[in-house]
Amino acid sequence: MSDLAFVREWRAEIEPLYHKITGHPLVLAIERGELTGDKLRTFAEQEYYYIEHIYDYFALGVLNARMKEVKELFIAVAHREVEYIKSYLRFLEGLGIEESELRAGRILPGAIAAPNYLFHLAVSGTTGENLSALIPIEETWIQVCAKIYPPLREHYRISEGAAACFSVPPIDFKREEQLLERCAGSDEDKKLMLRAARLALDYEAMFFDAVFAA
Repeated sequence: MSDLAFVREWRAEIEPLYHKITGHPLVLAIERGELTGDKLRTFAEQEYYYIEHIYDYFALGVLNARMKEVKELFIAVAHREVEYIKSYLRFLEGLGIEESELRAGRILPGAIAAPNYLFHLAVSGTTGENLSALIPIEETWIQVCAKIYPPLREHYRISEGAAACFSVPPIDFKREEQLLERCAGSDEDKKLMLRAARLALDYEAMFFDAVFAA
């Protein structure tokens, strides 16, 4: 069995970027209950635009993956995301936002930087790049949800049903790590995968920057 040497290098490379997101001023403001109602609405709207085309992204990811196990992983993650979207629509309803009013609404460019990059990789990236970008975004969002779910209930009086999309159970990423290690076959593969992870988290941080600055 692999000793996951590349995964250790990969995690060391992106660890600071995780903290850039989980400790973002927007996340901290939600934690402290200091986000205004308008800003919370902006957050909700821009997250909708972030996930709006996620079905297409996972379809491309499954289609272009070169390993059966990665295809299966993308299908499993897609199933989680579809359930998240269904639950997220209840969050919008809890804030009094109708999905129909968002379809032609204002999108902050930074808010869709990460999904646009994921689409780019799904079309033209390697299997390793796609995995390397998706995993840290999944991991950081789980960490963000763990920080904002309690204050959304406590400080903003969001009902349990409406806030349920942010009540995300921990996920064991060991399977994903093993697949990452398998994809890191050459030095070039490793460089591409490290770059993909860094860019994915940099673009992900732009979502929080854009909402906080709006």
